[in-house]
Amino acid sequence: GSLLAGGFTLAEAVASIVRYAVIIFTFLAALVQLGIAGSLINTLFIGVVGFLAIAGGLAFGLGGKDVAQEILEKIRKELK
Repeated sequence: GSLLAGGFTLAEAVASIVRYAVIIFTFLAALVQLGIAGSLINTLFIGVVGFLAIAGGLAFGLGGKDVAQEILEKIRKELK
């Protein structure tokens, strides 16, 4: 609702992603509490976190390469 009020164009997509993320997280938390496949869920969670970290690093590294180069050049000029 707040995204729609703010006029964001992807508000409905974000709402759908958050909705399904909450449902999946709730399901996994219930399985852990019931003691069903606890190690499998932990491994799955670690894998997802690792995937997001690697994907974010690659996206920032490849997408922000030019910006990072400009920042480093400014730092080098200031140090001289």
